[in-house]
Amino acid sequence: MDYYKILGVSSNSSIEDIKKAYKKLALKYHPDINPDTKEDFLKIQEAYDFLLKNHGVSSENTFNSFNKIFSDMFRTINEPIFRQKIVSLDVSIEEAMQGNVTKVLNLFIDVPCTCSVILRNSCKICRGHGIIREKKEESFTLAISSYYNSFFIKSFYKGIDLVIKTSVVSNAFFKIKGNALISEEPLNIFKAIVGGITKIRTLTGEKEIALPEGNTSNFIYTNKGGGLFGTDHFVSFKLYLPKNLSKEQKELLYNLSDVEL
Repeated sequence: MDYYKILGVSSNSSIEDIKKAYKKLALKYHPDINPDTKEDFLKIQEAYDFLLKNHGVSSENTFNSFNKIFSDMFRTINEPIFRQKIVSLDVSIEEAMQGNVTKVLNLFIDVPCTCSVILRNSCKICRGHGIIREKKEESFTLAISSYYNSFFIKSFYKGIDLVIKTSVVSNAFFKIKGNALISEEPLNIFKAIVGGITKIRTLTGEKEIALPEGNTSNFIYTNKGGGLFGTDHFVSFKLYLPKNLSKEQKELLYNLSDVEL
């Protein structure tokens, strides 16, 4: 077999001429470009390896074998462009109270196209961008420990880590501020002044609390451990004057209006 003829070079060609000829033919006959020319490519590769050895160059130690010369041109990019995908996930207070709730995320992930770099411009899948968008559905159960403004990380898709930032969100009555639970309750100003037992709404239902006397303006009551996951619940009392007082109640207030400090 005439290896010089296969590569289109003469017996007195330099090693550089052989490399150039090999590169040109490899680009033309590589199976990634022409699937029907695999046999021709194997002959070219065989001729190239033989001539390298014939010129005293070990094909095993040289960086000029086809896979090394064109590693950036023909390789399929297996590593994703993005190693992490960050997603924000809202969790309701009710879900947080229940714990271990299963959530389903439908996400679009950008991953490398399987086309070779040299054929990228003609690829009908990625249209030359090298990146395709794939839909991925992920179902998982959130443990209680992962709910509160934390990160839930797991191996996700094609080497990409999914980072889920979870946040417990407010509802119509209970508000979330930082790690605290906040709610607001109306309170009769006269109850605030004299003190006594009143009710507040909590995450687990109504609760009776004892108010000290002497409150004459809006104030905050701390329901210790009444928030999410053992945090505190702050109840903001908004004082109001009762309406539709009876005649007797008005007379009582009139008499109290003369009381001095």
